[in-house]
Amino acid sequence: MRRLGYWPRLGLSYNKLKKNANTSVVLLLDQIDGVGSVSRREAKWRTSGLFDLPLPELGRLTRYHYFIVIRDPYSRVLSAFLDKFRHHEFRKRYGAFALDPDGFDAFLAWLKAGGLNKDPHWDLQTKLMVWPLDRYDTVIRFENFASEMRALLQMWKIEVAPELLQDVLPGDRDKKTSATEQMGRFYTPARRQLVAELYRDDFTALGYPS
Repeated sequence: MRRLGYWPRLGLSYNKLKKNANTSVVLLLDQIDGVGSVSRREAKWRTSGLFDLPLPELGRLTRYHYFIVIRDPYSRVLSAFLDKFRHHEFRKRYGAFALDPDGFDAFLAWLKAGGLNKDPHWDLQTKLMVWPLDRYDTVIRFENFASEMRALLQMWKIEVAPELLQDVLPGDRDKKTSATEQMGRFYTPARRQLVAELYRDDFTALGYPS
């Protein structure tokens, strides 16, 4: 339940999943809610969780609109690799993988050997979801983030400046990896097969072709 963020004034609750535009969603909702421009770090600790809500609000939980952003496991694991292993703390903790196709190959082998559940940035999305997919009011696919997020906000009669949904927000831009555009360079048939095996539960539950 700690993965649910709440915005009482907007009536929205978001199931946070790392590497799925997570910080961009939080920053966006904060701006709409009138919090103003905040840093990525500040946005993370300012988000209200279930146990941060005032007591009267706990009686209104069923009135919230619960949504989640899901992502193709192929691009998500590549994005996690390209993003996180630029940083010394990740390289020190998990291994100094080179940020090239051979390094990605070594990373996938490490995942298979037991590293899959070491960090939520690349762990199964289905393990980080509060409910099965059909229990959410809205499911947004990362691949269609701008259009589907805009549709959700319009449904709630929330107006958003178009530029806020054209790209990741400035506070989250240094995490952008363009993983989708680099799939052809990093994936071989063998690597695709390994990811399909490692993330079988995600492919099945989230409806992505493996």
